[in-house]
Amino acid sequence: ALKASRTPVREALHRLAADGLVDIIPRKGVIVSDITTDDLYDIYDIRIALEMMAVKRCIERITDQGLGRMQQVLEGMKDSLEKKKFKQFILHDRSFHALIVDTADNPRLKKILSNMNDHIERITFLIYGDEERMSQSISQHMEVFEAISERDSEKAEKAIQDHLNSTILYHEAQLKRSSGLIPTIKQQ
Repeated sequence: ALKASRTPVREALHRLAADGLVDIIPRKGVIVSDITTDDLYDIYDIRIALEMMAVKRCIERITDQGLGRMQQVLEGMKDSLEKKKFKQFILHDRSFHALIVDTADNPRLKKILSNMNDHIERITFLIYGDEERMSQSISQHMEVFEAISERDSEKAEKAIQDHLNSTILYHEAQLKRSSGLIPTIKQQ
């Protein structure tokens, strides 16, 4: 037993339910909520818009030191893939996107994207071990990095949009493979 009072646990579960991460079934319990392809597209539509804004702001604020950190993260991604350290790869991927958002220097943007990432984390494991997808991801991150290095907002926004759209398609295919037919239409 965890020896935790029921009230804070209940409040935490209600917060997770409000965030769409779990479903509370009266007199049954709590389960992790399913992710549909609609959910996936909804989440990524928001993420794309926000990361495009973040990359634009990042370009306005990034220093040479910040570019150096990004390059180190990219090298970490490559090294992780070569050594088949897939968990490390995912951490480097997250770090790359976090550097963009952190450099954008907008706490509200960061908070909203953090919430989106809570949902994305639920499907990130689907990339685990897919070396071809990881290699594509590195190339896409390199395009984003190059555009940021060149201080080319338009090119950076397109690169981040292309990368995230590619990610949507990948995750959609993996969701369909992992759980059969995924509902694609929300009930009104």
